[in-house]
Amino acid sequence: MSLLTFQDALDLLQIYTAGTAMSRAKQDMKHAIHAAQQAVYQEREWTYYESAWSFATRASLTTGTLGYSHASLTATITGTKLPSWADHGTIIANSLFGDIDRATTYSAYMDPNFNFGQTIDAGETFTLFQDKYTLPELFQNIGLTVTAADGYLLQYITPEDYVYRRSYGQDIGYPTEFTIVNDPNVIGRYAIALYPSPNELKTYYVKFRRAYRELKLTGDESTSRQGTVTIASGSKYVTGTSTAFNNNTHKNSILRVGDATNVPTGIRGQHPWIEQFQIANVAASSGSEAIVLRSSAGQAFTTAKYVITDPIDIPPELEQVFLKRCRVELCECRPETKKSEEWGRAMKAYEDALRAATNHDSKDDTPKIFGGGLRVPYGIPERPLNAEDD
Repeated sequence: MSLLTFQDALDLLQIYTAGTAMSRAKQDMKHAIHAAQQAVYQEREWTYYESAWSFATRASLTTGTLGYSHASLTATITGTKLPSWADHGTIIANSLFGDIDRATTYSAYMDPNFNFGQTIDAGETFTLFQDKYTLPELFQNIGLTVTAADGYLLQYITPEDYVYRRSYGQDIGYPTEFTIVNDPNVIGRYAIALYPSPNELKTYYVKFRRAYRELKLTGDESTSRQGTVTIASGSKYVTGTSTAFNNNTHKNSILRVGDATNVPTGIRGQHPWIEQFQIANVAASSGSEAIVLRSSAGQAFTTAKYVITDPIDIPPELEQVFLKRCRVELCECRPETKKSEEWGRAMKAYEDALRAATNHDSKDDTPKIFGGGLRVPYGIPERPLNAEDD
Protein backbone atom coordinates (compact mmCIF):
# COMPACT_ATOMS: atom_id res chain seq x y z
CA MET A 1 0.00 0.00 0.00
CA SER A 2 1.37 3.40 -0.94
CA LEU A 3 1.44 5.46 2.23
CA LEU A 4 3.82 8.26 3.05
CA THR A 5 4.48 9.01 6.73
CA PHE A 6 6.36 11.53 8.85
CA GLN A 7 9.04 8.85 9.35
CA ASP A 8 9.45 8.44 5.57
CA ALA A 9 9.74 12.17 4.96
CA LEU A 10 12.47 12.51 7.59
CA ASP A 11 14.35 9.51 6.15
CA LEU A 12 14.21 10.98 2.65
CA LEU A 13 15.43 14.38 3.81
CA GLN A 14 18.36 12.66 5.49
CA ILE A 15 19.17 10.94 2.22
CA TYR A 16 18.82 14.29 0.44
CA THR A 17 21.33 15.87 2.82
CA ALA A 18 23.73 12.91 2.37
CA GLY A 19 23.83 12.14 6.08
CA THR A 20 25.51 15.40 7.00
CA ALA A 21 25.04 17.28 10.25
CA MET A 22 21.41 17.88 9.24
CA SER A 23 20.28 15.02 11.50
CA ARG A 24 16.60 14.34 12.17
CA ALA A 25 17.04 15.87 15.62
CA LYS A 26 17.33 19.23 13.86
CA GLN A 27 14.10 21.17 14.20
CA ASP A 28 14.43 22.81 10.78
CA MET A 29 14.06 19.43 9.06
CA LYS A 30 10.77 18.85 10.88
CA HIS A 31 9.75 22.45 10.22
CA ALA A 32 10.39 21.90 6.49
CA ILE A 33 8.00 18.94 6.45
CA HIS A 34 5.24 20.88 8.24
CA ALA A 35 5.73 23.88 5.95
CA ALA A 36 5.68 21.67 2.85
CA GLN A 37 2.36 20.09 3.85
CA GLN A 38 0.81 23.51 4.35
CA ALA A 39 2.24 24.89 1.10
CA VAL A 40 0.99 22.01 -1.04
CA TYR A 41 -2.44 22.15 0.60
CA GLN A 42 -2.77 25.86 -0.16
CA GLU A 43 -1.72 25.61 -3.81
CA ARG A 44 -5.27 24.90 -4.93
CA GLU A 45 -8.51 23.35 -3.70
CA TRP A 46 -7.51 19.73 -4.25
CA THR A 47 -10.33 17.28 -4.87
CA TYR A 48 -8.90 14.96 -2.20
CA TYR A 49 -9.93 17.34 0.59
CA GLU A 50 -13.56 17.71 -0.44
CA SER A 51 -15.78 16.25 2.24
CA ALA A 52 -19.39 15.97 3.34
CA TRP A 53 -21.11 16.16 6.71
CA SER A 54 -24.67 15.78 7.92
CA PHE A 55 -26.36 16.94 11.10
CA ALA A 56 -29.85 16.87 12.57
CA THR A 57 -31.54 19.90 14.09
CA ARG A 58 -33.26 19.71 17.48
CA ALA A 59 -36.97 19.86 18.06
CA SER A 60 -37.76 22.87 20.25
CA LEU A 61 -38.88 22.45 23.86
CA THR A 62 -42.10 24.27 24.84
CA THR A 63 -43.22 22.51 28.02
CA GLY A 64 -42.75 23.87 31.52
CA THR A 65 -42.32 27.43 32.83
CA LEU A 66 -39.47 29.57 34.08
CA GLY A 67 -38.53 32.50 36.24
CA TYR A 68 -35.43 34.57 35.61
CA SER A 69 -33.24 36.59 37.96
CA HIS A 70 -31.25 39.13 36.01
CA ALA A 71 -29.03 39.81 39.01
CA SER A 72 -27.67 36.24 38.93
CA LEU A 73 -28.38 35.61 35.21
CA THR A 74 -30.20 32.44 36.25
CA ALA A 75 -33.38 31.00 34.73
CA THR A 76 -35.09 28.47 37.01
CA ILE A 77 -37.13 25.83 35.15
CA THR A 78 -40.31 24.26 36.54
CA GLY A 79 -42.38 21.39 35.13
CA THR A 80 -39.77 19.90 32.79
CA LYS A 81 -36.11 18.95 32.60
CA LEU A 82 -33.66 20.73 30.36
CA PRO A 83 -32.28 18.46 27.61
CA SER A 84 -28.62 17.53 27.28
CA TRP A 85 -28.16 20.04 24.44
CA ALA A 86 -29.40 23.02 26.50
CA ASP A 87 -25.81 24.34 26.81
CA HIS A 88 -26.05 25.15 23.10
CA GLY A 89 -29.58 26.56 23.28
CA THR A 90 -31.44 29.84 23.20
CA ILE A 91 -34.59 30.66 25.20
CA ILE A 92 -37.52 32.91 24.25
CA ALA A 93 -39.73 34.02 27.16
CA ASN A 94 -42.02 37.04 27.57
CA SER A 95 -41.05 38.13 24.01
CA LEU A 96 -37.41 38.32 25.14
CA PHE A 97 -34.63 35.95 24.21
CA GLY A 98 -31.12 35.07 25.31
CA ASP A 99 -28.41 32.45 24.86
CA ILE A 100 -27.59 29.85 27.50
CA ASP A 101 -24.01 29.84 28.76
CA ARG A 102 -24.35 26.58 30.71
CA ALA A 103 -27.21 24.51 32.07
CA THR A 104 -28.12 21.96 34.69
CA THR A 105 -31.26 19.83 34.93
CA TYR A 106 -33.51 22.69 36.13
CA SER A 107 -31.38 25.83 35.77
CA ALA A 108 -30.08 27.78 32.79
CA TYR A 109 -27.28 30.27 33.39
CA MET A 110 -27.57 32.88 30.67
CA ASP A 111 -24.83 34.43 28.56
CA PRO A 112 -23.54 37.64 30.23
CA ASN A 113 -23.53 39.44 26.88
CA PHE A 114 -26.75 38.12 25.36
CA ASN A 115 -29.58 37.54 27.81
CA PHE A 116 -33.13 38.70 28.59
CA GLY A 117 -31.90 42.00 29.99
CA GLN A 118 -34.51 42.12 32.78
CA THR A 119 -36.04 39.95 35.47
CA ILE A 120 -38.90 37.62 34.43
CA ASP A 121 -41.43 36.50 37.02
CA ALA A 122 -41.83 32.80 37.74
CA GLY A 123 -44.52 30.94 35.80
CA GLU A 124 -43.67 32.39 32.37
CA THR A 125 -43.93 29.98 29.44
CA PHE A 126 -40.86 29.63 27.24
CA THR A 127 -39.44 28.06 24.09
CA LEU A 128 -35.98 26.48 24.05
CA PHE A 129 -34.31 25.89 20.67
CA GLN A 130 -30.87 25.42 19.12
CA ASP A 131 -29.82 27.33 16.01
CA LYS A 132 -26.03 26.81 16.04
CA TYR A 133 -24.36 23.42 15.43
CA THR A 134 -20.64 22.66 15.81
CA LEU A 135 -18.91 21.92 12.51
CA PRO A 136 -16.39 19.06 12.13
CA GLU A 137 -12.96 19.61 13.67
CA LEU A 138 -11.18 19.74 10.31
CA PHE A 139 -13.71 22.12 8.75
CA GLN A 140 -11.91 24.63 6.55
CA ASN A 141 -14.45 26.28 4.27
CA ILE A 142 -17.88 25.61 2.89
CA GLY A 143 -19.37 25.44 -0.59
CA LEU A 144 -22.86 26.78 -1.20
CA THR A 145 -24.38 23.38 -0.68
CA VAL A 146 -26.23 23.29 2.63
CA THR A 147 -29.25 21.21 1.74
CA ALA A 148 -32.19 19.98 3.80
CA ALA A 149 -33.24 16.34 3.55
CA ASP A 150 -36.25 17.41 1.46
CA GLY A 151 -33.92 19.00 -1.10
CA TYR A 152 -34.33 22.65 -0.09
CA LEU A 153 -31.10 24.62 -0.65
CA LEU A 154 -30.39 27.15 2.09
CA GLN A 155 -29.16 30.62 1.14
CA TYR A 156 -25.95 32.02 2.59
CA ILE A 157 -26.05 35.25 4.60
CA THR A 158 -23.14 37.08 6.22
CA PRO A 159 -22.50 36.74 9.96
CA GLU A 160 -23.41 40.43 10.23
CA ASP A 161 -26.82 39.79 8.66
CA TYR A 162 -27.38 36.83 10.97
CA VAL A 163 -26.63 38.95 14.06
CA TYR A 164 -28.95 41.70 12.77
CA ARG A 165 -31.83 39.25 12.27
CA ARG A 166 -31.39 37.80 15.75
CA SER A 167 -31.14 41.22 17.36
CA TYR A 168 -34.38 42.57 15.90
CA GLY A 169 -36.64 39.57 16.00
CA GLN A 170 -36.11 35.90 16.66
CA ASP A 171 -38.15 33.83 14.19
CA ILE A 172 -38.63 30.10 14.73
CA GLY A 173 -39.67 27.72 12.00
CA TYR A 174 -38.26 26.35 8.76
CA PRO A 175 -34.65 27.53 8.19
CA THR A 176 -34.05 29.19 4.83
CA GLU A 177 -30.65 30.79 5.48
CA PHE A 178 -27.33 29.92 7.08
CA THR A 179 -23.98 31.42 7.98
CA ILE A 180 -20.69 30.35 9.59
CA VAL A 181 -19.73 31.77 13.01
CA ASN A 182 -17.27 30.94 15.76
CA ASP A 183 -18.63 28.27 18.07
CA PRO A 184 -19.50 29.87 21.43
CA ASN A 185 -19.10 26.54 23.23
CA VAL A 186 -15.90 25.14 21.68
CA ILE A 187 -12.80 27.34 21.48
CA GLY A 188 -11.16 27.31 18.05
CA ARG A 189 -14.10 25.69 16.26
CA TYR A 190 -16.72 26.98 13.84
CA ALA A 191 -20.48 26.45 13.93
CA ILE A 192 -23.17 26.63 11.30
CA ALA A 193 -25.99 28.99 12.31
CA LEU A 194 -29.49 28.62 10.83
CA TYR A 195 -32.21 31.24 10.40
CA PRO A 196 -35.08 31.12 11.14
CA SER A 197 -34.19 28.94 14.11
CA PRO A 198 -35.31 25.32 13.62
CA ASN A 199 -38.10 23.94 15.76
CA GLU A 200 -38.23 20.36 14.51
CA LEU A 201 -35.98 17.38 13.86
CA LYS A 202 -34.60 17.58 10.32
CA THR A 203 -31.41 16.39 8.64
CA TYR A 204 -29.15 18.73 6.67
CA TYR A 205 -26.24 17.90 4.36
CA VAL A 206 -23.16 20.09 4.04
CA LYS A 207 -20.35 19.98 1.47
CA PHE A 208 -17.11 21.47 2.76
CA ARG A 209 -13.36 21.49 2.31
CA ARG A 210 -11.53 19.92 5.22
CA ALA A 211 -8.13 20.80 6.60
CA TYR A 212 -5.29 18.27 6.53
CA ARG A 213 -4.42 16.15 9.54
CA GLU A 214 -1.59 17.80 11.47
CA LEU A 215 1.67 15.88 11.87
CA LYS A 216 2.84 15.05 15.39
CA LEU A 217 4.55 11.66 15.59
CA THR A 218 7.87 11.14 13.81
CA GLY A 219 8.27 7.65 15.24
CA ASP A 220 11.33 8.66 17.25
CA GLU A 221 9.33 9.31 20.43
CA SER A 222 9.92 6.75 23.18
CA THR A 223 6.19 6.08 23.52
CA SER A 224 5.99 5.34 19.79
CA ARG A 225 8.43 2.42 19.87
CA GLN A 226 8.98 1.14 23.42
CA GLY A 227 8.20 -2.49 24.24
CA THR A 228 6.95 -5.07 21.74
CA VAL A 229 3.67 -6.09 20.08
CA THR A 230 1.99 -9.40 19.34
CA ILE A 231 -0.68 -9.86 16.64
CA ALA A 232 -2.35 -13.11 15.59
CA SER A 233 -2.66 -13.81 11.86
CA GLY A 234 -6.00 -12.48 10.59
CA SER A 235 -6.59 -10.46 13.76
CA LYS A 236 -7.23 -6.72 14.22
CA TYR A 237 -6.14 -6.75 17.87
CA VAL A 238 -2.68 -5.87 19.15
CA THR A 239 -1.28 -7.03 22.48
CA GLY A 240 1.38 -4.70 23.86
CA THR A 241 4.16 -5.69 26.25
CA SER A 242 5.82 -2.81 28.17
CA THR A 243 4.20 -0.39 25.72
CA ALA A 244 2.79 3.09 26.37
CA PHE A 245 -0.04 3.41 23.86
CA ASN A 246 -2.28 6.45 24.19
CA ASN A 247 -5.59 7.00 22.42
CA ASN A 248 -5.22 10.79 22.27
CA THR A 249 -1.78 10.48 20.68
CA HIS A 250 -1.85 7.28 18.65
CA LYS A 251 -5.41 6.93 17.33
CA ASN A 252 -5.51 7.11 13.49
CA SER A 253 -1.71 6.99 13.31
CA ILE A 254 0.22 4.24 11.50
CA LEU A 255 1.57 1.16 13.29
CA ARG A 256 4.52 -0.38 11.47
CA VAL A 257 5.61 -3.84 12.62
CA GLY A 258 9.01 -5.42 12.05
CA ASP A 259 10.84 -8.48 13.37
CA ALA A 260 11.79 -9.39 16.93
CA THR A 261 15.18 -7.72 16.71
CA ASN A 262 15.00 -4.38 14.91
CA VAL A 263 12.72 -1.36 15.14
CA PRO A 264 11.26 -1.06 11.62
CA THR A 265 12.31 1.72 9.31
CA GLY A 266 10.66 3.01 6.14
CA ILE A 267 10.83 0.94 2.95
CA ARG A 268 14.13 2.60 1.97
CA GLY A 269 15.63 2.12 5.42
CA GLN A 270 17.94 -0.56 6.79
CA HIS A 271 15.13 -2.57 8.42
CA PRO A 272 11.94 -2.07 6.33
CA TRP A 273 8.63 -2.67 8.08
CA ILE A 274 6.91 -5.99 7.34
CA GLU A 275 3.29 -4.83 7.69
CA GLN A 276 1.68 -1.51 8.48
CA PHE A 277 -1.81 -0.70 9.81
CA GLN A 278 -3.90 2.31 10.73
CA ILE A 279 -4.85 2.40 14.41
CA ALA A 280 -8.61 2.58 14.92
CA ASN A 281 -8.60 2.82 18.71
CA VAL A 282 -6.36 2.47 21.76
CA ALA A 283 -8.09 0.63 24.58
CA ALA A 284 -5.13 0.42 26.99
CA SER A 285 -1.49 1.48 27.27
CA SER A 286 -0.39 -2.17 27.19
CA GLY A 287 -1.72 -5.69 27.64
CA SER A 288 -4.15 -7.86 25.73
CA GLU A 289 -6.03 -6.19 22.85
CA ALA A 290 -4.56 -2.82 23.75
CA ILE A 291 -4.92 -1.57 20.15
CA VAL A 292 -7.67 -2.14 17.59
CA LEU A 293 -6.56 -1.90 13.95
CA ARG A 294 -8.60 -0.89 10.90
CA SER A 295 -7.38 -3.94 8.94
CA SER A 296 -6.35 -7.48 9.81
CA ALA A 297 -2.78 -8.76 9.99
CA GLY A 298 -1.65 -10.88 7.07
CA GLN A 299 0.71 -12.89 9.24
CA ALA A 300 1.43 -13.52 12.91
CA PHE A 301 3.82 -11.31 14.90
CA THR A 302 5.18 -12.39 18.29
CA THR A 303 6.94 -9.87 20.57
CA ALA A 304 7.89 -7.88 17.50
CA LYS A 305 9.50 -4.44 17.39
CA TYR A 306 7.30 -1.67 16.07
CA VAL A 307 7.06 2.06 15.40
CA ILE A 308 4.06 4.42 15.39
CA THR A 309 4.22 7.45 13.10
CA ASP A 310 1.75 9.89 11.53
CA PRO A 311 0.59 9.58 7.92
CA ILE A 312 1.09 12.51 5.56
CA ASP A 313 -2.50 13.49 4.78
CA ILE A 314 -2.16 13.77 1.00
CA PRO A 315 -3.33 11.59 -1.92
CA PRO A 316 -0.75 9.29 -3.60
CA GLU A 317 -0.55 11.55 -6.67
CA LEU A 318 0.76 14.40 -4.50
CA GLU A 319 3.54 12.45 -2.77
CA GLN A 320 6.28 13.58 -5.14
CA VAL A 321 4.96 17.14 -5.06
CA PHE A 322 5.14 17.09 -1.28
CA LEU A 323 8.63 15.59 -1.09
CA LYS A 324 10.01 18.10 -3.57
CA ARG A 325 8.43 20.90 -1.59
CA CYS A 326 10.16 19.53 1.54
CA ARG A 327 13.49 20.15 -0.20
CA VAL A 328 12.45 23.70 -1.05
CA GLU A 329 11.42 24.39 2.54
CA LEU A 330 14.66 22.91 3.90
CA CYS A 331 16.60 25.27 1.63
CA GLU A 332 14.44 28.15 2.88
CA CYS A 333 15.38 27.26 6.47
CA ARG A 334 19.12 27.45 5.81
CA PRO A 335 20.78 30.76 4.92
CA GLU A 336 23.61 29.01 3.07
CA THR A 337 21.22 27.37 0.58
CA LYS A 338 18.30 29.81 0.37
CA LYS A 339 19.75 31.79 -2.54
CA SER A 340 22.00 29.08 -3.97
CA GLU A 341 21.68 27.03 -7.16
CA GLU A 342 20.41 24.18 -5.01
CA TRP A 343 17.38 26.26 -4.01
CA GLY A 344 16.68 27.03 -7.68
CA ARG A 345 16.91 23.36 -8.67
CA ALA A 346 14.64 22.35 -5.80
CA MET A 347 12.05 24.97 -6.71
CA LYS A 348 12.02 24.01 -10.40
CA ALA A 349 11.59 20.33 -9.56
CA TYR A 350 8.70 21.22 -7.27
CA GLU A 351 6.98 23.45 -9.83
CA ASP A 352 7.27 20.74 -12.52
CA ALA A 353 5.76 18.12 -10.21
CA LEU A 354 3.02 20.53 -9.10
CA ARG A 355 2.08 21.33 -12.70
CA ALA A 356 1.73 17.64 -13.53
CA ALA A 357 -0.39 16.93 -10.44
CA THR A 358 -2.61 19.96 -11.09
CA ASN A 359 -3.35 18.76 -14.62
CA HIS A 360 -4.69 15.51 -13.19
CA ASP A 361 -6.84 17.12 -10.52
CA SER A 362 -10.40 18.12 -11.33
CA LYS A 363 -11.18 21.84 -11.56
CA ASP A 364 -13.71 23.34 -9.20
CA ASP A 365 -15.13 26.76 -10.01
CA THR A 366 -17.68 26.66 -7.19
CA PRO A 367 -17.64 29.86 -5.09
CA LYS A 368 -16.36 29.17 -1.60
CA ILE A 369 -17.32 30.76 1.70
CA PHE A 370 -14.71 30.50 4.46
CA GLY A 371 -15.69 29.93 8.07
CA GLY A 372 -16.42 33.07 10.00
CA GLY A 373 -16.63 35.43 7.06
CA LEU A 374 -17.94 36.13 3.59
CA ARG A 375 -15.97 34.95 0.59
CA VAL A 376 -18.56 35.19 -2.17
CA PRO A 377 -22.20 36.12 -1.44
CA TYR A 378 -24.82 33.60 -2.37
CA GLY A 379 -25.90 33.80 -5.98
CA ILE A 380 -22.98 35.90 -7.29
CA PRO A 381 -21.17 33.95 -10.04
CA GLU A 382 -17.60 34.77 -9.00
CA ARG A 383 -14.61 32.44 -8.97
CA PRO A 384 -12.70 31.54 -5.78
CA LEU A 385 -9.77 33.83 -5.01
CA ASN A 386 -7.28 31.01 -5.53
CA ALA A 387 -8.89 29.52 -8.64
CA GLU A 388 -6.59 28.91 -11.53
CA ASP A 389 -6.97 30.67 -14.85
CA ASP A 390 -8.26 28.60 -17.70
